[in-house]
Amino acid sequence: MCIEGKLLKTANNIAGEFGHTPASGLLLARYNLPVRLCGCGLQGCIESYIAGPGLGWLYHFYGADNVSTTEFVSQLRLNCPIARQTFNCYMDLLGSTFASLVLSHDPDIIVVGGGLSKINEIIEALPAAINMHLFDGVNSPIIKRAAFGDSSGVRGAAILGGQHAIN
Repeated sequence: MCIEGKLLKTANNIAGEFGHTPASGLLLARYNLPVRLCGCGLQGCIESYIAGPGLGWLYHFYGADNVSTTEFVSQLRLNCPIARQTFNCYMDLLGSTFASLVLSHDPDIIVVGGGLSKINEIIEALPAAINMHLFDGVNSPIIKRAAFGDSSGVRGAAILGGQHAIN
């Protein structure tokens, strides 16, 4: 999370680590989704549903033979019912997650990175998906792809790690 163009420094250096907040119980119930174990060791982290492997898992959960996000995107573009159902659930989960960020931090912009930022359908649908979870008079901020591509987050983490080691 950045404020005035600078990375926010906090006690645990985790500001903006929203992926490990709990998934919405309402949405888990709406889509009959199980509570998943996250790679971090916690249960029910939104990350396990909205990161690339989570999208693949959702695709398989709705009946696809595989967990390939590449196959998911191909089938979505062909308007396959399983891919469409997966996309609708995924966008509801993602929209809810980002709406929570909007309601708690009111950001000027949300920068989306990672491999999923390369899927145009997600980026295009995201403002409306966020707005579905906001009350009247509050709107989604600008949504942008990371300027330096889908690996920007990893690159930034490496830079920060290097700076920390030097200091």
